[in-house]
Amino acid sequence: MKYLLSILAFFLLTITVYTQSFQYHLQYPGEDELIEVAPYQLAAHNDGSFGFLHGEQFEYNNVNLSLHAPDATVEWAKKLAPSIDSKYLGEGSMIATSDGGFLVVANLRESLDLGPLASDCGLVKLDAQGELEWARYFPGLVFEIVEAIFGNGAFLKELDDGYLICGSTVDRIVVLRLDEAGMLLQGYQLFVGTIDRYIVPRFGVYESQVHINVRVFEGPPANYITSGSVHLVFDYESGEMLRRDFYDGIAIWDMEVDEDGSIYTIVSGGSFEEGRLIKYQPNGTPDWSRAVGRTGSLFLEESTVGLHYRTEGNEPLGGVSKIDKATGDPISGSVSRLWHNILYSYFDVEPLSSQARLGHYFFTGPDFGHAVLYRTEADGSFPDCPSVERCDLEMPAAPHLDPEPIPVDIQPYNQQELLPLTLEDYPVVLTPFCLPLEPAAADFSIPDTLCRGEVLALEAAATDLPTVSIWKLPGLLPEPLNGDTVLVPLAAPGVYDVVHIRTAYGCADTVVRQVVVEDGPFFELGPDTVLCPGDSIRLESGLTAGSYSLIWQNGDASLGIWATQPGTYQLTATGSEGCAYEDAVEITPGEVPTVNLGRDTAFCDGDTFSLSAENGVDNHWYQWSTGEVSPEIQVAASGNYSVTVTDLENGCSALDTVVLAAVAPPVFTYIPDTVYCPGVALLLQANADMPVRFFWPDGSAGNSFSVDSVGAYLLIADHQGCADSVVINVIPGECSTSIFIPTAFSPNNDGTNDVFEVYGPDVEIRRLRIFNRWGGLLFDQMGAEACWDGEAAGEVVNTGAYLYLIDYRNVLDGSLAQKSGVVQLLR
Repeated sequence: MKYLLSILAFFLLTITVYTQSFQYHLQYPGEDELIEVAPYQLAAHNDGSFGFLHGEQFEYNNVNLSLHAPDATVEWAKKLAPSIDSKYLGEGSMIATSDGGFLVVANLRESLDLGPLASDCGLVKLDAQGELEWARYFPGLVFEIVEAIFGNGAFLKELDDGYLICGSTVDRIVVLRLDEAGMLLQGYQLFVGTIDRYIVPRFGVYESQVHINVRVFEGPPANYITSGSVHLVFDYESGEMLRRDFYDGIAIWDMEVDEDGSIYTIVSGGSFEEGRLIKYQPNGTPDWSRAVGRTGSLFLEESTVGLHYRTEGNEPLGGVSKIDKATGDPISGSVSRLWHNILYSYFDVEPLSSQARLGHYFFTGPDFGHAVLYRTEADGSFPDCPSVERCDLEMPAAPHLDPEPIPVDIQPYNQQELLPLTLEDYPVVLTPFCLPLEPAAADFSIPDTLCRGEVLALEAAATDLPTVSIWKLPGLLPEPLNGDTVLVPLAAPGVYDVVHIRTAYGCADTVVRQVVVEDGPFFELGPDTVLCPGDSIRLESGLTAGSYSLIWQNGDASLGIWATQPGTYQLTATGSEGCAYEDAVEITPGEVPTVNLGRDTAFCDGDTFSLSAENGVDNHWYQWSTGEVSPEIQVAASGNYSVTVTDLENGCSALDTVVLAAVAPPVFTYIPDTVYCPGVALLLQANADMPVRFFWPDGSAGNSFSVDSVGAYLLIADHQGCADSVVINVIPGECSTSIFIPTAFSPNNDGTNDVFEVYGPDVEIRRLRIFNRWGGLLFDQMGAEACWDGEAAGEVVNTGAYLYLIDYRNVLDGSLAQKSGVVQLLR
């Protein structure tokens, strides 16, 4: 009797943390006694922590959310209470969001009683610390809850840009798409035929396609009859219905959609008694079907389908089975019986990783309302809970279902309003929940003698009991070690007691054994390292000369050696008692960075010059002779500049140096902007009183440059690498002509003014014509030699005034012109 009382006290007061599996009975304090927790739903984060949504036993009129660490201890717990008079948040559901928080949906009730008293749907977003981020509510929208065992009337999904909610009311299915702040982006109401009652067990999302499995009922909630199920597929962005199938008399219990769009669903009813797990291809074609007995829920892994199942009868069974996604074949040895002597009525699961499962269930019968959190091994077993038996589940192939299409009406849903919430904290007490059995013995075995530097392996004997092992080594370890298997490095010689304390269900067993640690060599050559080209590394053991026998990998027996080449260097040291120790270090070759500052050069005094050692490789450290550490620097004085570039991954460095000279800029004179007339040679010239080299646009060097057209001419002057430049603009000049036209001539053959002749240095005569006073043409001659001798048609004309017309070209700019006038002929 005393033993039973101690076991009972252990269940009520002890909190035990297991590193692998756990199984906890969850309850919290009430006014007079501990109140059992009625579970709603689990949701897990990637780090192994999880949220547990629950209420009080037999009550579904509040929403309590607790965050648990991977070992099930409580991080925080919240009660969600709306700040609206006479309103209560009733039974809800949730998901774990990617930011570490949770999204909870629940109906707002006008009374604490169950039934059709809920008036609105509330939506609450909490952060990772359980603080309220935002809350919304949808007036007049109440998600249907037929019985608690079906879970809650809404399911949620996190999208890249927000959230998706799917649930059912009495007469329609509702799909809401929200942004990250909980504001409605799109909403649809789906009416399936003339049926007036639906339950959405689960929905899945593939890209923008929403897969909804709907169970259809007839009759009131207290006496419902499953009349069939509907599988709907529609696009939540456009609202287009893609597929709709009706299964007469079939109940759909759960569904998941994987990353390829394949659909996995659990069904029962119709012409078959056992449940079925069916895989459909993305286009709706059935892939395989397996008979799986009375079933619960499923979850997807990379290559398998995880199935939580249960059966009923004199000895109810429950467990987890894995099924190959591609073939539908069960994986042998993946099933365990859990709590085979107690009937549970609800079973949920969250896959944390390939090594563990997270779930909860509660009991019917005399223990109704006990919520149990559990986490299993990869095969579904509890190594710390003795009520587990292994078995295999037979899953023969079964016929596929034959759906019939039915019409679906989709109507839009409008934007809703804001709901503020207040939060209250409450404590949660966790107690272990396993069957009491006799504790395991703490006996263990170790060698009598070991050497300093060796590792002592401590291992407890195997057992099926949920035990906790504590190892103590007084004088060797300051703190005890926990675990069935521990490794203890022996760093000091001596005689040590090894104490093993093993506890199971509050009962402890203690065994003490002794180990002698002989003195011997113990040393470290250091970590593996990199050898840069041209360097060497000194390797030493630190041992005292003459105390031990030393031998290196190359046969050298000295205390230390120089490593000048990459490779493995190993030292073995042996003491007089026979204890030996060895250590090795791996030295790998390191590459030096590439660095090039360019050739020695000059720059103008007063300017700055850019030096860059950047080589396009990350993880390099730059150290300049100026003290700067950036890849590029600016300098303004003559001198020698160097940079050391170090590879931060291997420690190898490279150095480069450049010589810079700051010289005075060139001082010179040059022809300023000038004018140019075609046909007249123009020479541009520059001079300097210092050794300056001049460079002209055609690449020629020298003091002068001949131009034959207008334009901008770049002159570059260089003094010992310091250059300056100027642009000389040659513009068109005023290129007017100088033409001489005699006013009279005397053709008397005396050798003076005998002909009428026009001339000038800038003109070219093209044509000369002479007219009498009445306009008659007397003379017409072409060419530069044109001149008139005073005759017309071989006859001498009389003295008098005659008209002339001269055509000529301006040789300065190439233009054509004409002049006319009167010339006086004298005889």
